[in-house]
Amino acid sequence: MIRSLLARKKSNNIGEIDEYIEVEETVLKEGNSKIELRVEEIQSYDDCARIQSIIRMGNIVVLKIKDLKTKDVDELQRSIDKLKKTVYAIGGDIIGIDENIIFVLPQDVELTK
Repeated sequence: MIRSLLARKKSNNIGEIDEYIEVEETVLKEGNSKIELRVEEIQSYDDCARIQSIIRMGNIVVLKIKDLKTKDVDELQRSIDKLKKTVYAIGGDIIGIDENIIFVLPQDVELTK
C-alpha cells in the first residue's frame, strides 16, 4: 500500500513560496502483494480442493497431471473440469503446456509466446 505522497508544485517566480499539494492515497493490492508460482501435483480428485484454495489466493499454479492421467483418465477429466470452473470464476486462465503439465493463471497474469 502506498501512503499519501506529497508532490512539490513548481514555482515560476523567484522568491515565491513553494506550495505543496496532497496526492490521493493509492491501494495497489490488499493483503499480500506477492504472487507465488506453485508447482503442484494432482494424484486424485480429492486434491482439487487444495489446488482450488491455492488458485483462489491468486497464485500461479504449474500442475503436474501425469500420475492421475496414468491411473484414471476419467478422474483426471473430472478434476480438470472442477478446476476450470474455479479458474473462470476468478477471471483467470487454464492452459495445457504439454501432455503432463497445465498452467493455471490468475486474472492479472497473461502467458505469451
